[in-house]
This record gives sequence, structure tokens and C-alpha cells, in this order.
Amino acid sequence: MGGFFIGLTGACDMIVFVDASPDSALMADSLFVLFAVLISSFFFIHRIVNQAKVFKTAIQSVLILGFLLVTQYLGDDKFYKLSAEHNQLEFHFVNSYFSYHFNKTEIEKVTFGTRNKGRFCYIKLYAFNGDTYQRVVIDKDVKACKETRIALNNYLGS
Repeated sequence: MGGFFIGLTGACDMIVFVDASPDSALMADSLFVLFAVLISSFFFIHRIVNQAKVFKTAIQSVLILGFLLVTQYLGDDKFYKLSAEHNQLEFHFVNSYFSYHFNKTEIEKVTFGTRNKGRFCYIKLYAFNGDTYQRVVIDKDVKACKETRIALNNYLGS
């Protein structure tokens, strides 16, 4: 599992709060894509066996696959790396199109939560505009989440 890391990197005063591997999220994405392809294929084969029109069935299968892939793509909003430099927070999301820079004044609060009766934890950031950002890779050490939340709150001045 990826971990939390808090520290300065080099002379540029970049602070890395969270640096985890996106592998678990990428694996989940791959499994979802496989699931979507299997559903579309099953639908296509089932319709052809039942003597449906091939073109119409192909279009329906592509629409089903497209719907499932878009749903997965839009739901992929958890970050795996969070760093700060020059009053800017940088979120790196599993999908490379979702890497954003924010001014630290845009973040309202930082929390952490637990899952599976406290065996796993995650960090969550809340922006003033109502957006939330949650870490993708769950850590087993709740203490690490607490320490990261404290470090982030200190950095943000909250």
C-alpha cells in the first residue's frame, strides 16, 4: 500500500503531504473496464443468437460500453499525491486529466475518516466552493492519517 509522507524536497521548499502509488486505483479501473467489455460482449452475443439485427445490436452494445466507461471515468476523482509549493496545493489524480493546482486559501478544512472498523483510513479535503477531494489509496495506519491532517491544517493555517 502507498503511504503518507510529509517532508520537504530539495531547495525548492516543496512539501509532499501524500505520495502513494495509484496502482490499486488503476487495477480497479482495469477490472471495471473488463467488466464493461464483458457486459457489452454478452449483450451483443445474446442479441445475435436471438436473431436480432446486427447493426442495431452493435450500436446498442457500443452505447452500453460507452455509458459504463463514462460512468467509471467520471467517478475516478480520488487523488494519490498531494504536494504544496508557493502557497499552491497540487492534487495528482489517477486520471492524468484530473491534476489540479489550488491556492491554499481555497481549502476550507481537512478531515480524515476510517473504514472497516478503523482498519483503514483516508484524508479528505473540503474546498470553500463545495468540492471535496479524497485520497485514493487507503492507509492501514490511522495515526498516519491524523498526522497528515495536522500537518495539512498547520500548512493551511486552520
